[in-house]
Amino acid sequence: MIGLLRATMNAFGSQLGGALVYTLGTLLLFVVNRPTPLRRISKKFLLISGAFFVSYEVLLAIAVGLAASPTQTLEVSMLNYLWPTFTVLLWALANGRNRASAFLKVLPGALVATVGVALAVGGQDFLARGTAFGEFFVNPLPYVVAGIAALLWGLYNTVTPKVSDGSNAIAYYFTTVAVSLWVIFFAQGAPLPETSAATDLIPLIATAAAVAAGYALWGYAIVHGDTRTLSVASYATPVLSTVATTIILAAAPGPVFWVGAALVVVGSVVSWIGSQKAR
Repeated sequence: MIGLLRATMNAFGSQLGGALVYTLGTLLLFVVNRPTPLRRISKKFLLISGAFFVSYEVLLAIAVGLAASPTQTLEVSMLNYLWPTFTVLLWALANGRNRASAFLKVLPGALVATVGVALAVGGQDFLARGTAFGEFFVNPLPYVVAGIAALLWGLYNTVTPKVSDGSNAIAYYFTTVAVSLWVIFFAQGAPLPETSAATDLIPLIATAAAVAAGYALWGYAIVHGDTRTLSVASYATPVLSTVATTIILAAAPGPVFWVGAALVVVGSVVSWIGSQKAR
């Protein structure tokens, strides 16, 4: 998804590219993954879960747009990948028999896995520069916004299974995100691309399909699956995303990536053991 999204934004720009991806993704969802009729969905589910979903997407798009350099863009994406950690910790607080004890039992594994994610996603660049988040004090807003977005996605993953009653509202959420991104695009007065080619449609369609399918599958999983298992397994997401991105961009992951991937596995296993004790 990340590699395809980068190719789309290179062709159309970040604001227009995002708006086009979610607009096309909305159409695909209504055709392929038809949502539950609105009259059968509780307003509580739509308002609470929808607010977390839309806020996360819009804030993440804003954070990427506020990043003033490629380094900040990478670091913002890393902060976004805090969402598996937030999901694990929030699950423990929401579902553990003793909330404080459950939190502490999953915390060590969550910390190890988070370090692994950081190494897998951006460790090579950090080692080359010798610094991490060095531009925070120069331009802190994208970091703050990305951190808030990651927390909101963790809340979405925790709250949605409790209020959904089996409903599927992803297409409605995508519609709201698409409208929001178009509003941001026109409000910022971002220019249209000077030139475009028919081949630019290929990454656009592929990105929209990947984004829509990813969210549709994840939405089904958290509504119908075991949240405890999913929250721990979600640590694989940034690792697999990085692997896919390197394949798409014809790059090879370095040794730091594999160290990070190993830490993700170790941290996930420790979190899993802790979550079993916390039940």
